[in-house]
Amino acid sequence: MGLFRKRDPERRSRMKPFDRKALSTPEPILESDAIEEGILMAEYSARMALKNRILVAVLGEGDDFEEVDFVDDARDVLTTIAEQMTAGADLAVDERREAAEKAGRGDSMHDYHEADVENLELREATSRAVAAELVRRSRDAETLPAFISQAREDAWHDVAAEISAKLDLQRPASALDSRYRRTREQRMRMVKNVDLSRLEQERLNY
Repeated sequence: MGLFRKRDPERRSRMKPFDRKALSTPEPILESDAIEEGILMAEYSARMALKNRILVAVLGEGDDFEEVDFVDDARDVLTTIAEQMTAGADLAVDERREAAEKAGRGDSMHDYHEADVENLELREATSRAVAAELVRRSRDAETLPAFISQAREDAWHDVAAEISAKLDLQRPASALDSRYRRTREQRMRMVKNVDLSRLEQERLNY
């Protein structure tokens, strides 16, 4: 008996050609859900950008953290991402106009056709709503402190993880010293061993 069976020509003839219309239609994305998710993602990106600025500034200069020193930075990262969202919305408008003149569906992810017009409209509306919310937060005196505080917690979490890893390897005697002020300089030198050039590069990428 052969290892491979011969193909049945009749079976091949019984196979139906692919029919796109037979596929189930996915549920449409609600604009409110898209906006909510977009705000969460944009806020996270802004917070990570501010976190990196805090790390570079505090570790690089060795100063104590002061919330007021990062108000301008917080506003800057929020407005920068808001500008990016607005630019994305403007791009969606241009892409929608071009897509409306092309019948059917595109051949690739960024080959927009008439069938993609609705999604491009959703993208524009979502991007503009997210941008508006980020601008609002950048001007809200009550929102900014909480935003900065969250970024600070993220920064300290990174520092704590870095110190913990170094302590596991080095076990310095100062780790057992309970007098904070006496050992502060030594611990700051340890913290500064964090790759500041990498953190600075991450900051510039936002």
